[in-house]
Amino acid sequence: MCSFLLTSLLRLLLLLLSFPSLLLAGKEGRNKQPQTPPVSCIKSADNHNPPLLLNKSPQKELRDGRSSSSSNDDLSILGGSFSFATNCHAKPPKGSSYEGFTTMQEALLAAVHDAVALAQAAESLPATSVAFTHYFKGDPQHANFVAMMRKIGDQSDAYTVEFDCASGKPCGPQSIAVTDATVGEPSTRKTIQICNTYWKSGATRYLLPGTSTSPDPPYRSKQEWCTSKPTGGANYYATAGHSLLHEFTHLDTLGKQAGLSPDGDGRHGTGDFQKGCELNGARTQLDSWVKDTKGVLASPDYNAESYAATATGKGILLLVVAPAVGNG
Repeated sequence: MCSFLLTSLLRLLLLLLSFPSLLLAGKEGRNKQPQTPPVSCIKSADNHNPPLLLNKSPQKELRDGRSSSSSNDDLSILGGSFSFATNCHAKPPKGSSYEGFTTMQEALLAAVHDAVALAQAAESLPATSVAFTHYFKGDPQHANFVAMMRKIGDQSDAYTVEFDCASGKPCGPQSIAVTDATVGEPSTRKTIQICNTYWKSGATRYLLPGTSTSPDPPYRSKQEWCTSKPTGGANYYATAGHSLLHEFTHLDTLGKQAGLSPDGDGRHGTGDFQKGCELNGARTQLDSWVKDTKGVLASPDYNAESYAATATGKGILLLVVAPAVGNG
């Protein structure tokens, strides 16, 4: 009997050595998967460009949101240091859902609030939570996710961002935003360029309820949030805050603080690896990674949308659905 078991084990070992790809299934890390170009999705497009180096230097107005906010801006929950280029002082484009705002800066601040609130809602998610396991798998992915959410939502100035509303290059015709993901410290100001599509896309059309002082904020009613048949499936729940949280994870300093390994250029931020759109695409990335026998695909903790999708899954439940149910 022992001889038979030993022979069987040796045969199994030889089989595995003959097919080394079997040992690499679900390999953690960035691996060799290329980033994907922007894709166009029905009604709610995830058109985040892969993060790039931004070379534009428009005239800027430095503004740390928490220390120099206006009377209409409650910035107490902001985790980073934020400033805005002077071109963000213009009104949002006509025809967008943000026409009720005085400036693009005001609208973006409301979205930043939402991004930080989503991160704070998700930072305590256990590894067994459905909101987590729908897009990630175990550790170290869970540890990296929690660390990323805590750094986005804490008060330690873990990252420094300037929003530029010029919508020039490197914005593509369908880009929502482009983030400077080059190497930097927490105090190194990195640009997130807001593209024209940001003001028109279904992925950024709405804010979470209660985050704006605008007389006509782009909110969904509680009935719309709680619909049993959302258009586009899970992508229906993407918001402006969701999209900015996606962009924040591209930042090198946040990726480094979250424990992500660097790429060949030393950058620690996430990439845009999934082939599908928004939340649905993030789920597909997990499924594809689990089935990857060659260790080529990036694990979900290196995919920006996986973080945003998970935070939205938890945040919508905690910040939107629960209050709506409680209020009847």
